[in-house]
Amino acid sequence: MRAPRQFDLNGFDFRLRVRVVDTTKGSPNASELKAAALLGAALAAVGHALIAGGRAGVEAETARAFARRLVDEKTVSARLTQVVPGTSPAAFEGGTRITGSEARSVEMCDVVVGIGNAGWPSEILAAASKFRTPLIDLTWIDPDSEPTPGAVASPPGGSVD
Repeated sequence: MRAPRQFDLNGFDFRLRVRVVDTTKGSPNASELKAAALLGAALAAVGHALIAGGRAGVEAETARAFARRLVDEKTVSARLTQVVPGTSPAAFEGGTRITGSEARSVEMCDVVVGIGNAGWPSEILAAASKFRTPLIDLTWIDPDSEPTPGAVASPPGGSVD
């Protein structure tokens, strides 16, 4: 597995840059949105940076909870990045917005976490393989019960050792 990177941007030292991906089919249900909110708040609380794709649903809910947990707008701008294609607006208007593809968002991160159970988008899988980025599949959708996250998966086409 590649060594985690440390980031020092604007005086903030991050542990990991985590890309959260909506892997639901259609609109996420209430449990998937709650899981996204819990994950966003937890990532912020322990000092990680979040990369979201700017979509409504799981990605917006994760970003919203992440930003809500942080102290001020400077911290939100430094630790939350939304990688959005073209001129599309982000569903949650917080953090730093940059133009880019799904592949670019995977290239920027240390790990990709999927919330939902409809499978990974093909562009995310291809980028994870190319950049050797680990995927974590959170297929549990009832955050009121004991979570049993899926196994950490190797990028398609190879191991991460």
